Amino acid sequence: MASWTPPTTAGRPVAILGAGVLGRRMALMCIVGGHDVHIRDPSSDQLSAALSYITSTAPSLAQPGVGPGTARAFSSIDEAVTDRKSTR
Repeated sequence: MASWTPPTTAGRPVAILGAGVLGRRMALMCIVGGHDVHIRDPSSDQLSAALSYITSTAPSLAQPGVGPGTARAFSSIDEAVTDRKSTR
């Protein structure tokens, strides 16, 4: 039987589908952990609120020696889950 090797995810952004209360908090934790995040929601109001929440909350959760990731907002699922690195 052949062994399976998982694909590398290094450098790939985390996609969060939904910018509501739970989605923005998951995105925040990923960003504080150093990951780049793509947040997708069809509502521009939710996306705006999520980015505002992340921007205001992330500095108080910063970890020594861990650079924060970045957040990008998308209304399109296709764009949010495209296998590409986000621009820092």
